[in-house]
Amino acid sequence: MGSSVKLERHDTTMIVALNRPAVLNAIDVELRETLITLLTELNKDDGVRAVVLTGAGDRAFCSGQDLDELSRYTANDIDSWLTRQHAMYAAVRDLDKPCIVAFNGVAAGAGFQIALCADLRIGYAE
Repeated sequence: MGSSVKLERHDTTMIVALNRPAVLNAIDVELRETLITLLTELNKDDGVRAVVLTGAGDRAFCSGQDLDELSRYTANDIDSWLTRQHAMYAAVRDLDKPCIVAFNGVAAGAGFQIALCADLRIGYAE
């Protein structure tokens, strides 16, 4: 698993933190693919009864797609990008256990879409 996602286990609950606080946890290829793989694995783990998604740092849950990365894409990249974005949303939506998004700041674009795919959304301040 890459460093773009941090895990913390609390009994049967897994806290999954998007971990790119310097860019407000913007989604790049590494974060997206790690999230897809990780959520798929957590879904199969009978010891995990709930998943909480949050953002690292104190400014954002997720500011959306990493626009610096996206600016390098060409028209030929869009189809595969959309397919992988859909897979990320599906990984959240298709969890067989409760999924809670804990907003700790901004949720924009793809970050807000992730939250909409979860079962419950809450806001909090540290």
